[in-house]
Amino acid sequence: MSNQDLAGARPKQYKATNQAKPKPIMDVVVKPKESTASNTSSDTISALPGSKPSETSTKQSSKKDSQGVLVKTMRDNLLCPICLDLLENAKTLPCQHVVCKTCLEQWVTMKGELRCPTCNTRQKEPVGGVNGLPSNFMLNTLAAEIRKLDTQDETETGIVLAASLSPTNSCVDLTSGYTSWQSIPVAETSFLEILGKQFKAKGSTVKLKLQFCDVEGQPIRGKSRDGITAFVVHPDGERIPILDVAFRKRSGDFTVSFAAEQIGIHLVEVTLNGVSVVGSPSKIVVRPNGIMDRTLSPTLHAPKGISATPDEIYVTDESDKVYVQTDWQGGWDGFGMHKPPHKECTQISPFGIAKYNDKLFITDSFNSCIYVYIHMACTNNFGKRVLEQPTGIAVSKDGNIYVADCASNTIDVFRPNYSHIRSIDVKGKGSLTHLAVNQSEDRIIVADDKTNLIKIIDLNRDRMVKSIKTRISQAPATPFGVALDDEDNIYVSVTFDPSKLNKRNETAGNVRRKGAVVTYNSDGYFLGTIGEKELINPRGICFINDDDDSPQLLVVEGGDCASQSGCIKVFRL
Repeated sequence: MSNQDLAGARPKQYKATNQAKPKPIMDVVVKPKESTASNTSSDTISALPGSKPSETSTKQSSKKDSQGVLVKTMRDNLLCPICLDLLENAKTLPCQHVVCKTCLEQWVTMKGELRCPTCNTRQKEPVGGVNGLPSNFMLNTLAAEIRKLDTQDETETGIVLAASLSPTNSCVDLTSGYTSWQSIPVAETSFLEILGKQFKAKGSTVKLKLQFCDVEGQPIRGKSRDGITAFVVHPDGERIPILDVAFRKRSGDFTVSFAAEQIGIHLVEVTLNGVSVVGSPSKIVVRPNGIMDRTLSPTLHAPKGISATPDEIYVTDESDKVYVQTDWQGGWDGFGMHKPPHKECTQISPFGIAKYNDKLFITDSFNSCIYVYIHMACTNNFGKRVLEQPTGIAVSKDGNIYVADCASNTIDVFRPNYSHIRSIDVKGKGSLTHLAVNQSEDRIIVADDKTNLIKIIDLNRDRMVKSIKTRISQAPATPFGVALDDEDNIYVSVTFDPSKLNKRNETAGNVRRKGAVVTYNSDGYFLGTIGEKELINPRGICFINDDDDSPQLLVVEGGDCASQSGCIKVFRL
């Protein structure tokens, strides 16, 4: 899907094509604030049909146009990045960006920290909170003056709209300068466009502009929102009415606003008198915030997989051959679990890990089996006659166990009693790592680090139905960990060579593999990246949602293997 398909933007020159151009009933007449005998005849005559403007009036008009451009430029630079309106009691952040005090207070309450809404930089909150930030008196004064001009434009009779909007001339109210919507040909004279970028951060306010035009494509004004209805369709399919439809005095258009509380694609539908306006539905993509909350630093050397609850974390470490469990909310208290007994040898290579009720399932790539732990003790193992080199593992809600096998390039399915059901052949010469189960759509999402693909497997047909090429800024990225949130959005940990992004020639020894988490919706549509500046060589990932806190994404990091050991990084979504 292209960006043009998603934008719904207004063309530069909007003009009706299927409607004949009507004759204007009168030209634009300029009414001065105070009429005198000397100036009335001059100004009025210059605006009459067939009359030629005088040199003085032409210069005055040119000067007025220049002043209008200057005021518009100033106004655009005096808008709050949160409410998109003129600054009010502006506060200056350490990064020098400016925000309304009230907007910033609500922003901090929502985010739980002081973070710039423009550059997303985390700031140190001063004593007294937002109130302790310095006020920008110069911008406050300028915004107040622009606000006065807005009020003046509404109270003075400046320009009387006199262009015909339909062959019947029934849409124009010549006495007030505002339009009655009853006879507007909606499909030709209205449009909806997104204010700002199409991609928005979760928790932000999304605003769209609703404008009405005449048949020549020129904006017309209207104060009444009668007949205008707006809805937002959330990614989960819920259709909710938008109540925040506000008239903007300065521009004469409307803003349609809603809070983006879910990540994914939102559709905004707007109708006038039951007919969709041009650009509706408009698509807005809401990205996860992905703010890094903290780093947990156990002694990890070559971590592979991670599973977690709001109280506990379990990590497999291939190098140490141990499993780490922590009471991570109260502090780091990790310890190694007992290794499973082996008659043939003592070497193990733990890779994937999954928690299901009181059981912990761990894959062993070296011994080609799956260990079952109950209350921190190994009680059983299975899969030796089926598996070759098991890697990722996931358990569905009904207790079925799905195991990725990188040697056979298959996904093996086991019942809750550990008996083998079937093997799903993943086509291609790949190397499967971690996987996750999309229970609502009967799908498996698995990472292939050899072909740099995320593969989506339909469990009803036991075949791949879609593949996603993993990239960071168009540079190839190698996927490893996979996790799903409560809305089945896909999170994939990837590593990439930063020299590919900057087009630098670096030797293999100098390259430090960086990382990120790439996010897609359940259909594989790209939503954004997380942790591109914080992660180095990420491995397994998992999603947890504590009802008492915001959702979190846990990423186990392998470090650069030379100077940095592994750790766990926690991101708030």
